[in-house]
Amino acid sequence: MFEVFMRNGAYRMDYLNSEMFGTSQSLAMYVSGSLSVGHPYSRAAKRCLLTGLMMIREMNQLASLVAVYMDTAESDSSNRPALAQLRQDGATGVFRRLLIVCEERVEKIHLMGQDWQKSFGDLSDCEILVADFERVWLIKRAKASFLGLSGIESDPVVILE
Repeated sequence: MFEVFMRNGAYRMDYLNSEMFGTSQSLAMYVSGSLSVGHPYSRAAKRCLLTGLMMIREMNQLASLVAVYMDTAESDSSNRPALAQLRQDGATGVFRRLLIVCEERVEKIHLMGQDWQKSFGDLSDCEILVADFERVWLIKRAKASFLGLSGIESDPVVILE
């Protein structure tokens, strides 16, 4: 997995626990990051991946993890092949829950509401969890759209100690 972090434009999808595909407990994880000039790898993407896996273990959900999607893209690039595959898999029902691990603090994530709607709006059958490096938050929806700041629950689903 770690070779994905070493060059911009790299991506990877890993499928696990195929017996859980499409079940109500099936969980996918998406991480992304950019590779800064002069750095050997994307530290943000690596940290997001490891944090997400630790959170999934903390929530006792490793057996429910069916897919991990990773993109390393230039910060201004909209070309994210793993995200495109995630959207396709989500639309076909491979997973019912999605964990998105961000390097931004969750309190700032609501500012990206339009981007979230564009990227994940077609996953209306999925429960979406967003994590920063400390907490996992459940995003509430109004029909198929995100509710912005009021859509982030005040109490996190999981707090890492």
